[in-house]
Amino acid sequence: MATLLRHSAPWLDRYDIALALLDREDSAYDVPATVTVHQFDAQGSLLRSVRALRRLFREWRPDVALTFLTRANVAAAIARRGIRLPLVISERVNTSAHLPNNLPGKLSRWLVGRTYPRADRIIAVSHGVADELIANYAVEVDRISVLSNPVDIEAIRSAGASGGAIAVDGPYVAAMGRLVDNKNFAMLIDAFVEANVPGKLLIMGEGPLRDQLTQRIQEHLAGDRIVLAGFAGNPFPTIAAAESFVLPSNAEGFPNSLVEAMALGVPVISTNCASGPSEILANAPADTIHGLTFAEYGTLVTTNDRHGLAEAIRAYQDRAVRQRYGAAARERAEHYSAQATVRRYWQVLESAINEGAR
Repeated sequence: MATLLRHSAPWLDRYDIALALLDREDSAYDVPATVTVHQFDAQGSLLRSVRALRRLFREWRPDVALTFLTRANVAAAIARRGIRLPLVISERVNTSAHLPNNLPGKLSRWLVGRTYPRADRIIAVSHGVADELIANYAVEVDRISVLSNPVDIEAIRSAGASGGAIAVDGPYVAAMGRLVDNKNFAMLIDAFVEANVPGKLLIMGEGPLRDQLTQRIQEHLAGDRIVLAGFAGNPFPTIAAAESFVLPSNAEGFPNSLVEAMALGVPVISTNCASGPSEILANAPADTIHGLTFAEYGTLVTTNDRHGLAEAIRAYQDRAVRQRYGAAARERAEHYSAQATVRRYWQVLESAINEGAR
């Protein structure tokens, strides 16, 4: 969202842009000064989110609303009832894989099924996300646009060359993400130990599983080879200096970190999880890729297959393999540049505005 806003300057002569933040949290990304920010304190509550957005919609009377993340999507769909407001929902994740199988998760799935089909347009960050919404949530095909996340390639490369990489003694494999179940860093730790390659594994990120992952590293007696480096405000110099980058997720919507590493020319390995990686690395749907696959732009491994991931990590010990995949990754990343993606976002938004006016 922040990248979309930063690259929306060409539309400022036509539109005022406002950003509504549902919860009070520390800001991780800067918002342009030209954007009006409405800060709410919904505290994670759907009901409070609906009330806050309904007040905002009534007072501000926007020409179109664009929402990111499931709670915001559902809340906006409910809040606009009785208000003439075109709504564009942006689904960032593989919905079913993202939501847990407990009672709150089942309620969330029901709410998604009741609200998403009523949006004027839905933006899915990958074809896998779009297919899942069509199959499981009754979203009509002609209402969906597949638009990847906008990736600020030049800013990432500039940040990657700025210095300040985390100090690591010797070569290393890098990974990055929240320390949560879906990111599956436990499997990556197991695979790295099995691969038995020189160097270290560096995982950047914070989350509730830090203690569990620390214990797993200790069980492997690998405390000197595997580092939980914590959150990095600028992770790109550290990624740029890595021999390879690994995404071990069980599910993704559009894996930003994968494309960011590719933009830096780092060879990548990813699990072939639902939505995203196979489209990026093989230009193919996930269900057409089977087993360990050395694809055109990177390497894909079956989810939860630590043996396949260990084999891929070993294969990247070959300098020639790394050089070939690093060059291919850098070239492929250009496809996801912010400028091109933001233009497509605005085409969807203006189409919704025009349809609403009619």
